[in-house]
Amino acid sequence: MPLYWGRELAKEKVWGDEADNFRRLPAYIERLRIADPESCVLLKKHPTTKRFQAIFIVLGSLINAIQYLRQFFAFDGTHIRTKYNLTLLIAVGIDGEGHVLPLAWAIVPKENDLWWSWFINLFKQAFGELLYNEQVVTISDRSKGLLNAMDNVFPTTPHSMCCQHLAENIHKEFGPVARKLFWPIAKARGSEAFLTAVRKLKEFKPAAEQYLDNIGYYNFAFYTFPCAQYGHNTLNIVKSINLSWSAIRNLPPFQMLEKVYNWSMIEFYKRARVKVDEGNLCLTNRAFRAYQFQIKNAQSYIVLPSSDTEFLVETPRGHSHQVILPKLPNILDQGNFVCGECSCQLYQEYQSPCSHALAAISFLGKPPLSYFHWSDY
Repeated sequence: MPLYWGRELAKEKVWGDEADNFRRLPAYIERLRIADPESCVLLKKHPTTKRFQAIFIVLGSLINAIQYLRQFFAFDGTHIRTKYNLTLLIAVGIDGEGHVLPLAWAIVPKENDLWWSWFINLFKQAFGELLYNEQVVTISDRSKGLLNAMDNVFPTTPHSMCCQHLAENIHKEFGPVARKLFWPIAKARGSEAFLTAVRKLKEFKPAAEQYLDNIGYYNFAFYTFPCAQYGHNTLNIVKSINLSWSAIRNLPPFQMLEKVYNWSMIEFYKRARVKVDEGNLCLTNRAFRAYQFQIKNAQSYIVLPSSDTEFLVETPRGHSHQVILPKLPNILDQGNFVCGECSCQLYQEYQSPCSHALAAISFLGKPPLSYFHWSDY
């Protein structure tokens, strides 16, 4: 205990009294709005005492950037290690390079239905029509209040559950072997592999399979989830932000918000100055490198067409995949982009042609880059 109070006295000497910290927030918000008029900032006070309750922040540059991100957003909450034991709520997205971008953050009293609903409603208001897309997907753990808030605010948006969180729950309730049997269910790409994995878990521990069945396989399993997740089935993208902000979360609220803002500005600066790879005309560097690798592999595939949009593609290793391509006129209209399909499932998962689809596109003599959704890549 003496060590705790010693630490608190040292922090107070450096940063001042944490209670006074909250009185500085209105002036901070005013300065932020002057510097960034398009930002969305809300300070919530107790209706009776007028004391601080919560603060929500979205920077204007993020509102403009969201239309160029993948339509996949993660939500999480983490404790702020300060005197008043508050909670930091975060929403993050991913750009075409696979980099994580914090979209919105808030300081609230705790995680529950009330504060998650407050946060997600403000998130929806801040980004407006940019979120009204049938391809939008959200992911979170099964934390207090978050699932209810998601169902209420985004009732038609597919919501994925973090597989790492589910694996930990299974380990805790049913043991390590059940956890090991869980991952083939989560990652299976085809019907046979999925059903086989489910059967093995059921044979080993029926209660564990019943636990997952009650949650709903369509809420987390790759094979049954209805929309693209771009290779993410855990909350690692938001956990990486929590890790980057680990030292920041030790600061009093005012200083913490200042540091988060500075951190965000530095990241924007770095990303705006990334050099484009030579020969890359319209994709991100990451997507362009993957495209070059896949187009090289596709050259060794055998393409058997059944129409101008349906193909059987055979690989040198003896694997066969069914490919369905959208018609080119729909692709050139990026506002009404239509994704194709491949039995390997990677075309649908990443919303860009896999090597099997690229082989079919090359067979047709069509421009491969026209089959990419440019806002994602």
